[in-house]
Amino acid sequence: MKTPIQPSNGTFAVSTLGCKVNQYDGQAIRERVAALGWQEVPFREKADFYIINTCTVTAEADEKCRKEVRRARRANSDARLVVTGCAARTAPERFRAIPGVSAVFTHAQMAGIGRWLETGLAPPERDIFDQKINAFSGHTRAFLKVEDGCDAGCAYCIVPRARGPVRSRPLSEIGSEAERLVAAGHVEIVLTGIHLGFYGRDLGGPFDVAQGRPEFHRMGRLRLGDAVRKVLAVPGIQRLRLSSIEATELTDELLDLAASEARFCPHFHLPLQSGDDALLAAMRRRYTAGEFLRTLDRARKRLDRPSFTTDVMVGFPGETEEQFERTGRVCREAGFSRIHIFPFSPRPLTVAADLPGRVPVRTVRQREDRLKALAAELALEYKRLFLGQTVFPLVEHRCDRATRLLAGWTERYVRVVFAGPDDLKGKIIPVRAEAATPQVIRGIMPAPR
Repeated sequence: MKTPIQPSNGTFAVSTLGCKVNQYDGQAIRERVAALGWQEVPFREKADFYIINTCTVTAEADEKCRKEVRRARRANSDARLVVTGCAARTAPERFRAIPGVSAVFTHAQMAGIGRWLETGLAPPERDIFDQKINAFSGHTRAFLKVEDGCDAGCAYCIVPRARGPVRSRPLSEIGSEAERLVAAGHVEIVLTGIHLGFYGRDLGGPFDVAQGRPEFHRMGRLRLGDAVRKVLAVPGIQRLRLSSIEATELTDELLDLAASEARFCPHFHLPLQSGDDALLAAMRRRYTAGEFLRTLDRARKRLDRPSFTTDVMVGFPGETEEQFERTGRVCREAGFSRIHIFPFSPRPLTVAADLPGRVPVRTVRQREDRLKALAAELALEYKRLFLGQTVFPLVEHRCDRATRLLAGWTERYVRVVFAGPDDLKGKIIPVRAEAATPQVIRGIMPAPR
């Protein structure tokens, strides 16, 4: 192993691929390395040290991770390269075999990357929640990881192998981190986890000094609603959002919280995957299409125009044309405001990897295209519900150089573009919705009185 580079003598760059939990972990790595005196530069620039935080949810994600390693190697062949994250856990030898890779670390070793830089010694395994953040660089919305791991065992999913079992973060730590994020200027926090709805299943009833009471809910266990209330109690929070939750876990408690608390965004990402019950069973999903739709009905009875976004898998082994069409009908009935469509990707050591009935690639692509057309139609229908009304986007960026427009997301996760000054970044602004496309609402900011 190369001689350690002294802290503050070099530059580093981080590339994070994948989900919001990975993005959180990437930020935690960034803060720890910077605290040692290293200067961060953009990943595509020359650096002394590169960290690639990987994703392995699909074969395409795996390939993107390997490309990032090769890109860093081309940028500086003398640099140290560290690979960590999900793909590093499921296929460490594949990354170690890439020329130029200095080390491959697990999630539990992430917090010790600085130790490795200083000593050259592999960091020990540590509690996953030793990773903490103070801000979320480059983002107006901040992700706050409250849970990690998954025990669901869906037939197609490699994530439980990459992330391990469910582990929940204590409420006191969640509250403290929310306070730091607000102090850093973040007015919206997104609670995130690998299986967010499982939050608290591994926790009993430890005493929470900050609250002066035992941390327990029903039957001595915490629930996601407790984490929601903990964050909403932090002064300065203007919005709280859930990243993704199973339809079976969108409880009456959460719906009641959303109905009674305007800061709790009425937007829920509920992965459908398929609208066919036989395919759902083969996928080892824990609901039927009818149960999924009834959850949406319950939410609509309590909330004003809630937004439902989803994931749909196309081409699961054995998927017939009839089953695909049934999925389309369920999507239409659900009225999703956004659909993330992705093809089945066989992942090693999963049940689905060995299932017969692989759908031809051409058929999968055709089905993706048809579902994309439906998704665009549904997205436009949803956005039209707000035309002529005032919507409230949180401005994400400064003016786009090409269009001279600002852009932001409303509490219902609708993208809004409008003309305005650069100093609105990070603020929630009233905008009159004038026109809509499947992608955005175009609005006008009212003239000051």
